[in-house]
Amino acid sequence: ASDRVPNVRVVVARVLAHSANNKPEWKDHPKVVASITKLKADVDPTIESLELTGDQLRVLRLAELGHHLFVGGRAGTGKTALLKHIFMRLSREAGLRVALCGMTGVCGVHLGGITLHSAFGIPVSNAHAKWDLPALRSVDVIIIDEVSMLSATLLEQLDAQAQRARQCRHPFGGIQ
Repeated sequence: ASDRVPNVRVVVARVLAHSANNKPEWKDHPKVVASITKLKADVDPTIESLELTGDQLRVLRLAELGHHLFVGGRAGTGKTALLKHIFMRLSREAGLRVALCGMTGVCGVHLGGITLHSAFGIPVSNAHAKWDLPALRSVDVIIIDEVSMLSATLLEQLDAQAQRARQCRHPFGGIQ
């Protein structure tokens, strides 16, 4: 479904919830524990004081319901602030493990997270390098800022690697 709001476009897709992340053999695996530590981002304290618009609140509710979202809009419309709010709500209040990622180093630093490539060991030039599958097992949600910089090929690879890591045929291995 697609919903247009002033200055922000939101595309929503609902997928089946899957609990592959909660498999006992993965829960305490040392590599999974290390990945959770690597992906840990802090909540931006300035976000708590920001008031969300009605449109942003609707998007936040969709994220809380487990929908896959694409948030797009012009510069300065509050996309990054909204993603930080979603991160805060899902990680702190819902207790989910959320990877907060940017497509560039500057974006990752601005978010308080890391790059998508660093988070999941995505090979940049060496096609034979391996993805960080324990990191993909360790998260419930992936938030990617500046996702428009993500190529279709890399998005398909992320989907395939997440399914492989989590042994789950749902889109992105059940990761929101």
